[in-house]
Amino acid sequence: MGYTGSDGVYVPKAILVEAENETGLALEYYKSYHPQWFKPWVYFGNVSDVDTSMVLPCHLVGHFTHNASTFVYWSKTGDDGGVTIVNNSYKVFCADGFFWRAAACRSSPWKCILFITAGDGWGARAVMDKATFLSMPLAIAVANSAVNYVTIPHFYKSLIYWWTPDATFMDLNPTKLVFPPYNAYEWNERQVYTTAGEETPSSKLISHDLEFLAPDIVKLLGSGTFDINAVNSMMAEQKGSGLSRKKVACNWLKANEERWRPWIPVETACSLGFGLYDETKDRFATLRAGATTCRACLPGTYSMKIVDSVGVTYVCEACPPGQQQRGAGAVVCEPCPLGTSKGYQSIENCAPCQAGKYQDQEGTLMCKDCPNSTTTVLLGVTMLSDCVCKEGTMDVNDAGQSTFAVSKECVECTEGIRCPDGATLKGLQVGQNVTGFSGPAILEGYFSWSKEPLSIYKCPEPFCPGGRPGTCQGGRLGPTCSECAAGMYWANDQCTVCEVPLKVTWFVAIVAAFVLMIAAYYGTDPRYRARATVKECMSIGTDLMLAFVQNLGILSAVQVPWPGELRVLFEFSSIFVLNLKAMGFNCASHGDMQQYVLCAGVFLAVTGTLPTLGALSHFLPSLKRRDLSWNFYKTICVTGKFLQSGFTTLCNIGMVPFMCFLHPNGTHSILKYPNTFCNSSEHWAMQIGGTVVLLLAMTHFIVCAWACHQAPVWSRSTPHRLVGIGFLLANYRPSTWWFGLTLLIRGPLLSFPAVVATNSPGINLTMMFFVLQISFALQLYFLPWKAPILNIVDATATSLFLMLLAISLHLEDANRSLVVLELVGVGVYYVSIGVIACVWFVSLALLAWQRCFAARREPKIVNLGALPDANDVLSAIELVTMSLAQKTDKQKEFLLKKMSFEISAYDLRIVGQALDILFDDCELRPVSQSAAGATARLAAKRMSQMTRRSITYLRPSLQKELEEEAQEVHADTRIVGAAGALEEQPEGVDAEVEVRQVHSFNSSISSFRDDAL
Repeated sequence: MGYTGSDGVYVPKAILVEAENETGLALEYYKSYHPQWFKPWVYFGNVSDVDTSMVLPCHLVGHFTHNASTFVYWSKTGDDGGVTIVNNSYKVFCADGFFWRAAACRSSPWKCILFITAGDGWGARAVMDKATFLSMPLAIAVANSAVNYVTIPHFYKSLIYWWTPDATFMDLNPTKLVFPPYNAYEWNERQVYTTAGEETPSSKLISHDLEFLAPDIVKLLGSGTFDINAVNSMMAEQKGSGLSRKKVACNWLKANEERWRPWIPVETACSLGFGLYDETKDRFATLRAGATTCRACLPGTYSMKIVDSVGVTYVCEACPPGQQQRGAGAVVCEPCPLGTSKGYQSIENCAPCQAGKYQDQEGTLMCKDCPNSTTTVLLGVTMLSDCVCKEGTMDVNDAGQSTFAVSKECVECTEGIRCPDGATLKGLQVGQNVTGFSGPAILEGYFSWSKEPLSIYKCPEPFCPGGRPGTCQGGRLGPTCSECAAGMYWANDQCTVCEVPLKVTWFVAIVAAFVLMIAAYYGTDPRYRARATVKECMSIGTDLMLAFVQNLGILSAVQVPWPGELRVLFEFSSIFVLNLKAMGFNCASHGDMQQYVLCAGVFLAVTGTLPTLGALSHFLPSLKRRDLSWNFYKTICVTGKFLQSGFTTLCNIGMVPFMCFLHPNGTHSILKYPNTFCNSSEHWAMQIGGTVVLLLAMTHFIVCAWACHQAPVWSRSTPHRLVGIGFLLANYRPSTWWFGLTLLIRGPLLSFPAVVATNSPGINLTMMFFVLQISFALQLYFLPWKAPILNIVDATATSLFLMLLAISLHLEDANRSLVVLELVGVGVYYVSIGVIACVWFVSLALLAWQRCFAARREPKIVNLGALPDANDVLSAIELVTMSLAQKTDKQKEFLLKKMSFEISAYDLRIVGQALDILFDDCELRPVSQSAAGATARLAAKRMSQMTRRSITYLRPSLQKELEEEAQEVHADTRIVGAAGALEEQPEGVDAEVEVRQVHSFNSSISSFRDDAL
């Protein structure tokens, strides 16, 4: 600003003048205060006159109580009388509690000259040093407020701590006390303040961006200078006149135009860092003629010097290719830093190298490409070594494991490994990435050994958490984490040591199974009943439930990412297909082959044990005496019941060794026993066992099929044989006795997809869906179960299972079997359209055939087979009528009970519906009988309601039938006459007359039949 600011000890003008006039003493110099030579105190007030309520007590003054500062003062001056020392705590000593007196007047307090300051003792420490070293009789006091700081010098003649420029004591016109010149060494190093303080130049402070926003203002401020006298004069004018600062400054400008006029800069004389600018067009100019002012060059440009006729100025130029400038007001552009490039001249910054590129040189026009199969994780990469393998690949080069290595050998990552950008083999092993981001890892559901981290095994069970190679959940072992160590079993999400009670439990289970086999024989009722009792409904419901959970157990083996709760339910269902690992099966056996042999042996053992027990029962006299020896056919029934109930599980266990799924590393494992690899010695042994089990299942099915074929014959000739196949017939209606075979076929068909499509869960689920869909359709068509409620339950359960399959198809990743599923979907689409179209075209062809060839009978395809002959039906009705007429009342009562309790519910309903048809459609209901209790149905067109056209349609067939019967038995002429009368009926006769003739014709036929009988 052109002047300096200072602070220190000031003497009011009036005191200076008084001393100079009386004795010529110059009190503006420090030497004039030496008490040995002069008496300066006579020109100041007495300290004792000061109102102590206007000053702070010494113990409240910061500088007086500052321990370190006071210690330095004491150590430098040795002034024991001016300091108090208590427990190594140093404080300034004030005799009266308010004033610190220098040693020069401490013994004569009336000689002390008052020095007043404020704040926490501004300048007090420096004045103490001067008073002690320069023998100045001073008494230092600190005003307790800003008001008292200003008031005390006006009422008491004293020295003042002040700074300039400032208007506070301008009315006193004080003069700064002159001390020896400033000694920086003493002030900064020795901390001794006997010399004057350093003066501070007054600086101009502006906003950091003002130079760019208003360069002319900055030039004006930079050129303007003031001296301290001008500043003091303006401050004095402002304080004396009461004018505002702005008014005082304006007055000075008016009075000193010759001084500030040169400060105004030339508008187009731009400085370095600025450029010509046209404010009218709001853009930078390239020539002085098109500019109105100067502005700081924007980022992306630099200030370039030009010389014209007027002189030197600057213009802003865009940075050339390969260079940039991020700051404003720059004089040069900088080269593009490493990792960036710029290919053209512009104001834009250098662009960071994109993914897959790097730049290890400055000032380049374009970035370099990373080698093949590599990329970069970040933008602006500066080294070739930062080029890493792309996502989905991994660097397996040993030299590439270092962060600074350049050579990369990127290979495709196999299924089961997460390979982000920068994945390396070492990173997979240690679980980190060279890029600092998440590194490569084994995915959940997969496993690899630490020594062979890239050889990936797929885990069909949820015990492979992924992460680092060699990681299994809860201490499980094996390449698929599917088993615990010997003597341990899976419980509470970890492998647990087998305890004695658990082993005993399995032994007890074997004994219990033996007892249950015996109880099953004596608790089985092999008799067949057409109508289901409540007890049978409960038994059949149990069979349905068992079949349903077995189907769920088969579904649980499909490799689908089930949600947590659903997975738990499926794990429970898998117990019913003998997946007993969760129940501590490891404690009873160890190793996949042992467990499989035990599971397969269950069916072989039971199938062999039951007949053996039956044979042995005949050698026990106690059983023979009580007539408890096992019956041959009943024994067969109990054995068949066991195989029938567990047939789905039996077939599944037999097919387990043939369900080999593919690991990502190319090896195969058994789906249920994934630690056993296909084509190993254990696998061959398990396949032999599976073949034996499948032979047992096939034998059971063949025997059941033969028995079903013979059942109708046996039911009439040798009914005792039905006891042996009671397990096969007991649950079904008499007309659908064979339906158990469909359920037997469904069992292996549900497991078979896992054999042919083990690696394609989508195909597996689709095939299971088709099998259940066909089974569902057959069940709805035949309604096989004896109790109607059971058909509803079975249909509901099957439909819900189909929903589960649909949900499973949604959860399964269809990418692995997308091609096959697409073909199946297209096939289903066209087949469904084709079936409907085929029905339409066949119907159209049949209609044309009927029209062209006057065909009267309906085609068999419409009714899904030939309909019973009407003559046979009528004959049967007559025979039933005659048989009932010959029955006695007791026989009819017995027949009524049989119909009420033993005939199947469905058959009884069919009989009732048939009677309603005869009563309503054929008009055979007696006149006296009401139709109120008839079944709710639509009645067909009755004979009494037939139109003339219908009678004309029936006339040829009736006449032909009449003539054939007349020729066979030489019919009476009255029949021929009746037929002739019917033929000669004129066209205009009323339809009611024709109906009466038809009734007469029917009566003739009935009479003829009676005569024949």
